[in-house]
Amino acid sequence: MKIATNFTLLFLLNGRSVIAQNAVSITDPPSVSKSPSTHASESPSDLSSPPMTQSPTAPKPPNLIMIMTDEHNFRTLGCYRDLMEQEQAFPWGEGVKVDTPNLDKLAQDGAIYKNFYTVAPLCTPSRASFMSGQYPSATGASNTNHGKMDDDIRTFAEILLAKKDYYTAYFGKWHLDGPEKPGWKTEKNRRFGFIENKFRFNRGHWKFFRRSGGAVKEYIFNKFIKEDNVEEHYSTDFLFDRGIEFIERQLEHERHFAMVLSITDPHAPNKVRPPYDKMFEHFHFQLPKTARAAARGEPAVPLWNFAGAVMEDDANIHLAEFEADKFWQNHMAQYFGMVACLDENVGKLLRFLSEKGIDEDTIIVFTSDHGDQLMEHGKLNKGTPYETSAGIPFIVRYPKKVNAGKIIESTYSSIDFAPTILGLMDVKNVTGFDGIDGSKELLDNNTARNDDCNIRFSFDAKNKWAAAFSNGYKMVISRIDIPWLFDLNIDPDEVHNFHDFPEYKVISAELKNALLEETLKFPDTFFTSPGPLRWDSESCIDSRDAIQGQYEQGFCSQLSETNFTQQCESDHIRRHCPVACNSCCKDSPGFLVIRRNFTSCEDLTATNLCNLERVQEFCPASCGLC
Repeated sequence: MKIATNFTLLFLLNGRSVIAQNAVSITDPPSVSKSPSTHASESPSDLSSPPMTQSPTAPKPPNLIMIMTDEHNFRTLGCYRDLMEQEQAFPWGEGVKVDTPNLDKLAQDGAIYKNFYTVAPLCTPSRASFMSGQYPSATGASNTNHGKMDDDIRTFAEILLAKKDYYTAYFGKWHLDGPEKPGWKTEKNRRFGFIENKFRFNRGHWKFFRRSGGAVKEYIFNKFIKEDNVEEHYSTDFLFDRGIEFIERQLEHERHFAMVLSITDPHAPNKVRPPYDKMFEHFHFQLPKTARAAARGEPAVPLWNFAGAVMEDDANIHLAEFEADKFWQNHMAQYFGMVACLDENVGKLLRFLSEKGIDEDTIIVFTSDHGDQLMEHGKLNKGTPYETSAGIPFIVRYPKKVNAGKIIESTYSSIDFAPTILGLMDVKNVTGFDGIDGSKELLDNNTARNDDCNIRFSFDAKNKWAAAFSNGYKMVISRIDIPWLFDLNIDPDEVHNFHDFPEYKVISAELKNALLEETLKFPDTFFTSPGPLRWDSESCIDSRDAIQGQYEQGFCSQLSETNFTQQCESDHIRRHCPVACNSCCKDSPGFLVIRRNFTSCEDLTATNLCNLERVQEFCPASCGLC
């Protein structure tokens, strides 16, 4: 890895003007409106047009199937568990797993990415980045959940249609048309290169679909579960079946195709059709050990993942009650069931492709918009930079060109999907992506690859935190906490902060500088938002970890509730709680970021910044608090 040996970049970027966003551009692309007559209709029933013609000497273009799930924890995939140590593979108990033989086959026959992240662990911004190859902030209101992607954003599908004459379709959840729900009707100017959209809906987590005439009707679980043929209408089965029908039609017309199967599972509500609803009831799902650590404050979690710690005895009671509760046990059993149902449908698709003789010529990409912590670090769902929230599964199967069993350890993110898939499909002269083309790494003959120069990024939609990832290191800068540096190479649980360790000074500087440079390319993002941001740690700060030893209270915050003067006579307590014990009052070295300016305590003279609480905490001496 190229390591920056000083902080020069930080100062060079101070006050730097914002770089304008680049739209995706294509060298002389044909207009979508001028596509051949075979692309004129959105209706799947209007398919009487003649087949595409192709030069006898031209190589046959590959087909593309992108399968995207919703809120998918990668530890529920056997192929990812195989890459982990036992403790990481089974966080909910030894042997507590859902088998995924068909998804595992995708990885066995192709390439699996160990370090693939979404640029935003939230539905809409993540999906915008996948479709466009751009950061969500460059795609319009889709940088927030339920936002609307700008009409002029060019997707990978539109590029395939314009450059390679692909017949394209989208099935399932879209979540890029604003708050409309379910939103079946697609405006003509918002197809984004997908010719067929009949089975695309905007948002909602419907569990059943039924065709009614020329329309589709959606149902919540309890409104349909007692009907006949639930397997035919369950959302995952329904969408895969419509996708297979689409492929059948393209084979009849000898058309190469590109399609997205966007599945709403395993996102909540956690309910699945029989027999998967009962398949995992025999398991007892333990809470992950990081949830126990978070509850006890041993060690405490960062404030951007705040889960309030309590005294050990109270924590043990709370943990035992939560683990035994029907909600948690059913939540996990149904989640596993949704994954098992998904895997069975992937198997159905693979068998179909093989029977039709097109499995060698078809690229399958499997991924998810974001993860689900499933109580790791004490939380459900997503929204943090932890591995099972921002980290997502990413598998590419292309037997004709990608070596089987390939493991890619290089760091990539969702903005890299569009340029990489276009590169893999030999689409040239496409520029303007924020992401990088990783197709060369996919296509080389190495069975294991790690480009340790890749640094990728992820951002909180509300600008609460920003993160940089590279080579097993993760730097998180936050408005509400000190910087956190995780070293997953020695701490895969992500519970320790290495930022202030001298031996991590260089990697901390490199990741922070890279994050700053990337962020300042866009207006109104993390570093431009109001409020002081800690670029460095404070000299005087109480630990949020539980106080170890025989003491009356367990946390620094509780010292003021008792006769803390006596407790603060202990050297151990004073070191652990220097602020609560009034044993530390000195300015911090380093910087705060205030209104895009890097500000040290020495810069506070003749300013009114000391009226800001965070500035007082960082510079107590300069603010006259000592």
